[in-house]
Amino acid sequence: MALVMSFQTLAQKQDSLRNSLSSEKILLLNTLWSESGNAAGLQSFDIQHRLGTARLLYQHENGDYHRFQEGEKQNQYGFQTYGYQKLNNWKFYGAFSYYSQEEKKVKWVDVLNPYDDNPYTLGDGTGGTYRKEFFDMQVRGALKLSSLIDLGFDVKYQTGVGARRKDPRPTNKATEFDFKPGIVFSPGKFMAGLNLHLQTAKEDISLKTLSDSTYNFFHFRGMGVYSATTEMDDRSNQSTLLGAGLQLGWKGDRLSNLTEISFFQKETDIKRGKLSPIQLVLLEKFQTDAASTFILRNTNGSIHKLKLYFTDKHIYGHEPVMEPKATQEKFQWETIAKYVLYWHREDNFGFDYSWYTFQDRDHINWGVKASAMITGSETSYYFVPEKNKQKLNQYKINAAIEKEISTNVADIILSANGAYRKGFNSRLNLVSDPALLETTHTAMVQHDFDFWNKGMTELGGKIQLARRVKMYEHRVQLYTGIDYTKRFSQMTGDPEKNSTSIQVGINF
Repeated sequence: MALVMSFQTLAQKQDSLRNSLSSEKILLLNTLWSESGNAAGLQSFDIQHRLGTARLLYQHENGDYHRFQEGEKQNQYGFQTYGYQKLNNWKFYGAFSYYSQEEKKVKWVDVLNPYDDNPYTLGDGTGGTYRKEFFDMQVRGALKLSSLIDLGFDVKYQTGVGARRKDPRPTNKATEFDFKPGIVFSPGKFMAGLNLHLQTAKEDISLKTLSDSTYNFFHFRGMGVYSATTEMDDRSNQSTLLGAGLQLGWKGDRLSNLTEISFFQKETDIKRGKLSPIQLVLLEKFQTDAASTFILRNTNGSIHKLKLYFTDKHIYGHEPVMEPKATQEKFQWETIAKYVLYWHREDNFGFDYSWYTFQDRDHINWGVKASAMITGSETSYYFVPEKNKQKLNQYKINAAIEKEISTNVADIILSANGAYRKGFNSRLNLVSDPALLETTHTAMVQHDFDFWNKGMTELGGKIQLARRVKMYEHRVQLYTGIDYTKRFSQMTGDPEKNSTSIQVGINF
């Protein structure tokens, strides 16, 4: 969809280019609905002409500052295109991306993403280089049904594959489908919206070896707890999500506001085995998000945007107790009870603030961003009566500044940013029983605790260069950019991480 929109809009004759390095940023800054989960809010976007972008991306990360189940080196490259378009009473946004990722020196993980709020992962101690590929597609549309009613939809489809070419060889195949229909009522200066959220996802994991060697596989359960086996059983994670969101807002001459609250429940059924799958856990996740966004427009043309937000998250791991049941042909496993052994609660409070001045509707002059977030969480895994328990409180502050220099033929954007994160009043308590402690990967849980609790400083800079040219009798903008970030940690050994990204693209 994004490619079709891109080529259609490129074919339209334009006397001058209206898309620039800052056009989308300005569009989103001026829109209350830019971060809303209601696709019908796309009608409030000031899309008067097409905005299209296509680019090639490359990113390299290197360093020993990372979480336990992440690699020390990562190379990623890909392609992305997206665009906005108005067609009669419709407004559309479409996007497509592909990227390939190579993660080196990664251990204890045989899943695509070990940090997606699912602690029930699979891993082995051999490790190696993990290669992954991802495709993402999205179409969002909004229809102006009447002066009072807007209807919208948002459809996303993602697929990914992963493999490691070293025994034992995990292979991953994952898909995710996401659908959000929505409606917005706009009587006068007031706005009210409602949207639903439906999602299904699955990841299949298979294991194989090319040698006769035997390997240990670790079924992690959270807080470093694991059970080990040498059996190479297939594994599947099947999840469903149901949710809804409610929006209320108003628009004034200078000050406007949109307040949104949303909730979803997600269930992930994790099973082991292929012919007769056995349930390992039923993972439940409940999340509530609340946000209130304010936009203040000054008489001099500058804009202030402030977002206050809160997130409440609860995750429960229901593990079954099973016993063999005799049948006529063979034994089968039967669930006789389930207990919540993994428990996680997390609250996030924060704000995002932006202030921008503009040269015109497609170019910024100066921009300043600031944000802060406080996170409090508690995590437990129960052995009954003992448990591993973690309490983690942390804060993070960010600041960034950018300047655009624009001429008749070229644009330059310079930006710099910094951040600091630190834990406070945090503690980690592991079981004291030596027999239970043998089933806990203490190095893993201690490392990830220190990753979040110890201080971290981040410094970065970015430069973007763009030049308007004529291509096939149409004005386009060619651009390139380079982004560098360095992170310093106060963990033992003072680990660091360097990240460099390069992009080359075209605005049309």
